[in-house]
Amino acid sequence: MNIASTFKRKWATLRSVTYDLRNDVGTRLGRWRYPHPILYVAGLPKSGTTWLCNLLSCIPGYNIGGSSYFRHLSDPDGCLLEHKLCRDVIAGIPRDRYTVVKFHTYYCEKTHEILAEYDLPTVVLIRDLRDMMISRYHHILKDSQNRYHKQYNEVSFEEGLLLSFDHALPEYRDWVKGWIEHLDTLRVPGMLVKYEEMRADVERVLKEVLAFYGFEATDALVKHILTRHDRFYARSRSLEANLAAPGRTHSTFRKGQIGEWRECYTDAHKQRFKELAGDVLIAAGYETDNDW
Repeated sequence: MNIASTFKRKWATLRSVTYDLRNDVGTRLGRWRYPHPILYVAGLPKSGTTWLCNLLSCIPGYNIGGSSYFRHLSDPDGCLLEHKLCRDVIAGIPRDRYTVVKFHTYYCEKTHEILAEYDLPTVVLIRDLRDMMISRYHHILKDSQNRYHKQYNEVSFEEGLLLSFDHALPEYRDWVKGWIEHLDTLRVPGMLVKYEEMRADVERVLKEVLAFYGFEATDALVKHILTRHDRFYARSRSLEANLAAPGRTHSTFRKGQIGEWRECYTDAHKQRFKELAGDVLIAAGYETDNDW
């Protein structure tokens, strides 16, 4: 790492720590009064949850659970690694400060109970799994810590994407169907958001999400959030740079393209996807049948 890169990283770290500290100090001084100390977002990897979480963290006073230097998440049983939700995780988040958390938690009765027990209105973010699988594949190519990193880098894109289907699609299918089928039955408010809607009109969707969480979703607040977000999260950076960025400057953004699967999928990809998860595209409203 050269001197310039080292300086940029240290500067980004300092900005992040300073901003997060200012949020907590302002909260202690009573500058903000919000209805919910915890904003809970659920979504699969590469579905846009980091983007939404980063946007919400730009609400004055809110820091990101797990990313902020002042919001360590306690997970002694490793529940989050298995996409589960445990009471220890939520109980460890301070209630006298403001926190945004995004987890890949799948729906189950235990998750339902914890959300109700801690009064966590839940935004569930989904994305067309066909595009999401492409993003997942490219993420693993760049993530040397991923268990499939070496394997995917040793085969062609066509073969690697098929392997990615087999490794993840059955689980992702069940995740999406589980939330779609049970979101309306939660004992706390639930809201379904599509990544594609955010990409098409982020201001409108952000206003709707803010209102869902009980904020006064004014134009001024939305403008503040978007301006602050653009200052912290540079979309011009490469995926490698985004993954390595410290604190609240961290991002998983690559391209975020909608409909990229149309350019990349072969007939073999389409057939295998339909076999593994074709029904969930219909359940989620992305298709009306399997004739695509």
